[in-house]
Amino acid sequence: MDIESFIQYLNSLSPAHLVAMGLLLFIFILFIHGQIKYRKERKLLAQAPRLLLKDFQVAPLGKDAFFKMKNEGELATISQLDIIGRADVMVKNDYAGHQLAKDKEYRIFLESAGHQKIDNNFSIEVTFVDSKGNIYKQTIPIAEPQTQKLTIHKKGSKI
Repeated sequence: MDIESFIQYLNSLSPAHLVAMGLLLFIFILFIHGQIKYRKERKLLAQAPRLLLKDFQVAPLGKDAFFKMKNEGELATISQLDIIGRADVMVKNDYAGHQLAKDKEYRIFLESAGHQKIDNNFSIEVTFVDSKGNIYKQTIPIAEPQTQKLTIHKKGSKI
């Protein structure tokens, strides 16, 4: 099939057929783009630092607590640590800029500023950067530490 016969074939089609073919081509291109993006994200997640909550212990009076965090992945630098679900719980030790080496455990100390005792009814959201500059956010629920959600934010993006 040469180019002239292809042009004649396109001219013989109705406008509705051309619109339908254009939409199908557009949907196909979107599908291919989505698959490429998904594959890149999966590859990044496979190489990403993985933070695991090892222990969570509350002091006898309930005002202080600590948990151990282990990095199961590559080197990561903590940029932010937030307590979600409890406004009165604060982090005692300085953590911003701290590097978490692979297969090392770190203790994070918490303190309750209110009258309520610390319980396991909150989550910890850790924002960290890997050695390539990719930014990650991981939410770790204290009650169920096995259900950890990790999201990727591209290099140089704002969180």
